Amino acid sequence: MAIYALACLAALPATPLTLAGGVVFGVWKGTVLNVAGATLGAALGFLAARLLGREAVGALVKGKFKSLEAVDLTARKSGFQIILRLRLLPVVPFNALNFGAGLTQIRFWDFIAGTALGIIPGAFIYTYSADAIASGVAGEGKKAFYRIFIAGVLLASLSFAPKLLRRRPKNRAPDQDL
Repeated sequence: MAIYALACLAALPATPLTLAGGVVFGVWKGTVLNVAGATLGAALGFLAARLLGREAVGALVKGKFKSLEAVDLTARKSGFQIILRLRLLPVVPFNALNFGAGLTQIRFWDFIAGTALGIIPGAFIYTYSADAIASGVAGEGKKAFYRIFIAGVLLASLSFAPKLLRRRPKNRAPDQDL
């Protein structure tokens, strides 16, 4: 978990660590450790940006960019929902969101809760995939083949999730998206 957290703080890609967690610890323990390590790393990145850059960005933006001030206010009011959606729909790189959110008015605990809940599906799928591949390499035969197939279906479904979740009922107002 510490290695995972430090990798996030250093803005290194976390996917190899998530896969390693599946190989080393298995599906369930690996998923728990991956989510805990990624959440801790996200918290460190958020706090680093908040402590080192929030005031500087605030001074640059204040009074100059009304739209950015509105985004900042929305982030404060709806931070949990924003982070949860961005984590479920991985449209923003993990580490960029950690640091970027720290520059906004999003409350720390809203960021942590949205991150922890939002990364569970992806962490599970990647951890499961790595464990399935490792079991196939270990020679578990037909069972491993089925697990690898399921892992492939899960990975494919994760890639379609953003498109499916972007659809909204026609009777919703556009301002309800945030």
